[in-house]
Amino acid sequence: MDTVYISSLSHYIPAGRLTNEEILTKVRQANESHMKKEDLDLILYGNSRKFEFLGIKTRSFCETEKGDNAVHMACKAAENALEKAKMKPHQIDCLIASGVSNPFREPTFAIVIAKQIG
Repeated sequence: MDTVYISSLSHYIPAGRLTNEEILTKVRQANESHMKKEDLDLILYGNSRKFEFLGIKTRSFCETEKGDNAVHMACKAAENALEKAKMKPHQIDCLIASGVSNPFREPTFAIVIAKQIG
């Protein structure tokens, strides 16, 4: 049996950024028409405390109008990992993709990434 090892790790962070205040404003605007003010204020307060406690200043997001989506981000991360490892796509024997969201039920996300990067 061949030795299994990880040649490289990488990530991709989309260009879109929102500050904590921008996020809280969007939450307020999206919910103020159908929530009680007291309930919405409680949610906003809780989230602002979490941001403060965790030290979060901004959040990244996909700018879909610029072509960002889960596939784009995964492919960019894969391309970065290949470059760091000085490898070509055909040298990969196994591709494992993981994340907090998957844009597809089937096929597996890894197959879509493999096709996109060659």
